[in-house]
Amino acid sequence: MTLRRGVPGLALALCAGTLFLACSSSPTEQADIASVIVTPSSAQLTALGATAQLGATARDAVGNAISGVTFSWGSSNTNAATVDQSGLVTAVGSGTATITASASGQSDDASVTVNLVVSSVEVSPSAATLTSVGDTQQLTAVAKDANGNTLPGETFDWTSSDTSRAVVSGSGLVTARGNGAATITARVSGGTASGTSTVTVNVTVTSVEVTPVSASLAALDDTRQFTAVAKGLNGNPIPGRAFVWSSDPDTVATVSTAGLATAEGNGSATITAMTGGIEGWATLVVSQVPASAWQSTITSVATIDTVGLATATGTGSTTIIALTDGVADSAQLTVSQVVTGIDIDPIPANIEALDDTLHFTAVGTDANGNPVPGQTYGWRSSNTATATITGAGVATAVDNGITWIVAST
Repeated sequence: MTLRRGVPGLALALCAGTLFLACSSSPTEQADIASVIVTPSSAQLTALGATAQLGATARDAVGNAISGVTFSWGSSNTNAATVDQSGLVTAVGSGTATITASASGQSDDASVTVNLVVSSVEVSPSAATLTSVGDTQQLTAVAKDANGNTLPGETFDWTSSDTSRAVVSGSGLVTARGNGAATITARVSGGTASGTSTVTVNVTVTSVEVTPVSASLAALDDTRQFTAVAKGLNGNPIPGRAFVWSSDPDTVATVSTAGLATAEGNGSATITAMTGGIEGWATLVVSQVPASAWQSTITSVATIDTVGLATATGTGSTTIIALTDGVADSAQLTVSQVVTGIDIDPIPANIEALDDTLHFTAVGTDANGNPVPGQTYGWRSSNTATATITGAGVATAVDNGITWIVAST
């Protein structure tokens, strides 16, 4: 009789001098492991803490699966992925790991790649309020994977939805520009994931600065442009403000809605610009300045005194110049005498014999009694029966009597 190793339940019985074997129905011995197969042969994980379940199968020499085998699992790169003894792989960092299952000297492996993908961006703080133009707020952004784990080393592109309200630098520094709200977005560089923060600019006007703070005008209807700037708590200008302009008193100066002041009369006026209930002021002095120097270019035509009174000295044209503070203006003055009277000589006159003659002369004069040279005169006698007169002014006695000798021009 031959006994086979490892067959449990062997019973011996002796019957009629004969030995009988009776075997129980216990399972057979585990077959030798010829190979190990790991499935799947590769896996990819995109988030820290993400898992992939691997399985291993032992086979005998003819390829039959062997059940009940316990495998030993290991990872070649535990900085990328770890594996427990059930074959569950967990991502712990970017990279590639070879996961190996072994039993009875046989093994197989699978390649696991951890390629972390940014699925969201968290911006902090999520909301901020700035109260002065030029104020700043530093924002920070953190990239996260699908499991909410922080992914270090990412860079971000920063943008503002309204740069008239707030601008943002490449490092996430927000600067207030004007009243209103802007959405600040941080987008992962080269990706699509992004996060936002709402920045509200609520600027309060605390002062108004009018420029120039003082000015003067030397003539009526002259103008001066004033400008106004609203400022916040930190003294920075607040753009986009509208101002209401006024002048007090308006008999000295008026001011337009754009800040253009016009001289109306001598004196001092306060120019006011107001916005948001806050006022700023400037002083405008109107003082007419008379000319300090007068000059006539041809004094033989006219002279002029220190107060601008011109006196005609002859016929013709001259230029009258007024000069003050280096500023000059001029006017043309023409002197043209008008004859307003005629002086006849001699007056009275007597001729004592018939046919005797007497030569008369005439001189035309202007309104001030000044002779007007170059005049031609016509002569006549009111009673030619008494005396006649030639065109040259020579009278001849004709008969006794009286006549009027008239000269005209």
